[in-house]
Parts: sequence; structure tokens; C-alpha cells
Amino acid sequence: MRAERKLGRHEDKTSFADQVLANDEIIQNLKRTLDGLDFLGGMLSSFKEEVEKTASPSDEARLLMLDLLGIEWVDFMPEIKSDGTGMLEEEELKEFLAYISLQMSRLEAQRKCLQTANERQFEALSRSLSLPAKDATDKLLRYESHVERQLARDTVDLERRQMRRRGEPSPYLQIHGADSRFAKQSH
Repeated sequence: MRAERKLGRHEDKTSFADQVLANDEIIQNLKRTLDGLDFLGGMLSSFKEEVEKTASPSDEARLLMLDLLGIEWVDFMPEIKSDGTGMLEEEELKEFLAYISLQMSRLEAQRKCLQTANERQFEALSRSLSLPAKDATDKLLRYESHVERQLARDTVDLERRQMRRRGEPSPYLQIHGADSRFAKQSH
């Protein structure tokens, strides 16, 4: 189904309730993407311009807005006057344009929230991709542990040798051979 057929009246024999549910699902899907929100905002903007210029939305525009905004739109849809023009009185026009502006500001707020969420998701993904693989991380941690143990041994050995050179007794234990036990050095 082409994109322009997704919105608007369906020509098959589905019930009106099913059409409303299908259109609502389409709108909800559009609201999940930045491009979808831009599309909806553009449609509302075009509709608002038409109403501001003519003070009367066309029947095609009315149906499109019903699809875009769902059933809640019906309460604010201006009635077609008995003369068939559908021209809005000044107070009705102000209220109608205020409602459209409210919907546009809601879409903009949704867009900002979605954009922030997308940026956070991108940052999290880029951070996770900047980490090495698990096996590489394990090797790095083992290497780090090995280096730390070696450094500790070498530090102890250095201190022991420095104390021996100065003629001080060493508090460190020393192995005296395979049969010997640990004993304190007594130089």
C-alpha cells in the first residue's frame, strides 16, 4: 500500500470503527519517528494555513485532519453552515486555530523528547561499541593483574635489597632453600 493511501478513507468494506483503529495505529507509528512527527507537523501546518486563508477547511482537508488527529478532532471540527460554505465565524476561527496550534506544539514537544531519546540511545550505543570485546577485556584484566602482582613482588624485593645494603634487618620473609621453612632475615 502506498504512503498516501495509508491516511485517508479506505475504499474497502471495512467498518468505520476498524478504519479509525487502523488510522490511529498509523498515527501512533508515525509519532514514533522523527520523520513521522515532521510529516504530521507539516500536514497540520498546511491545514492551519488553509484555514487562516479561507476561514473554511475543505472536505478533503477535514477528512485528512480526522485521520491525522483521530476521533478527538471531531469535537473541534467546525460544522458546515446551512449555506454550504463552512465559513467560520471569527470566534470559532480563533478557537479552531488555537486548537491546531496546541496540536502542533504537542507534536513539537513529542519531537524534542524523541530526539533526546534518540541522541541518548546513540550515545549509549557508541559507548558500548567503543569498549573492547569480552575476550579482549578478560585478557586485559588478566594482564593487569599479572603486572600488579609483578610490581608488588619487585617492590618488596627492592625494599629488601635496600635494607640489606644499608645493613638493616629486613622484616620480609625469605626462602632459604627447598627444605627450609620461611624465616625472618636477621642481618
